[in-house]
Amino acid sequence: MINPKKVINPYRNEVQNYVPSKPFGSVCVMCSMCLAVAREMDKLFVKIVKSNMKNKQTAVVDLITENIKHMCYEGFENYDLRKSKQLQEVTNDFKCSTHVRTKMDGRWTEKLREMCATYLNYMDVQYLLNTYLNGTQDLQNYLCNNKGIFRDCSSLNMKNMTINHKQNTC
Repeated sequence: MINPKKVINPYRNEVQNYVPSKPFGSVCVMCSMCLAVAREMDKLFVKIVKSNMKNKQTAVVDLITENIKHMCYEGFENYDLRKSKQLQEVTNDFKCSTHVRTKMDGRWTEKLREMCATYLNYMDVQYLLNTYLNGTQDLQNYLCNNKGIFRDCSSLNMKNMTINHKQNTC
């Protein structure tokens, strides 16, 4: 069997110089979407755990699961890709930010709901509740920087990305 000859393109470097780089590629968009879902789930966890401290863990897990399920089917209204202080993120916080035009305009809610439903199908709510109560792991790391389907941010530098609930100041 004869191996085919390697094709060498002498114009490869010139062509690459004409193609503009994408500073916010699809990996970053997926990570930003994951952070948006993690932010909303974290809000739910805090709200439900604080208001149900006296209930049994199984009841709290069921309540969290039902609320996340509801959020996956009804939540994420008005989410959009926004730019604020050189950072682009999928958010519903329009304060001090500008809209970034993409082909996804008008479909962010649908995609975030799909991502949320996928995460709900694969995540272990009991484990998350236990680690949340122990303070050993946060939802951002579990959902966005883990393994399997929970890896959307694992190849990115995560130190500047948080699920901080406080509003950004301009």
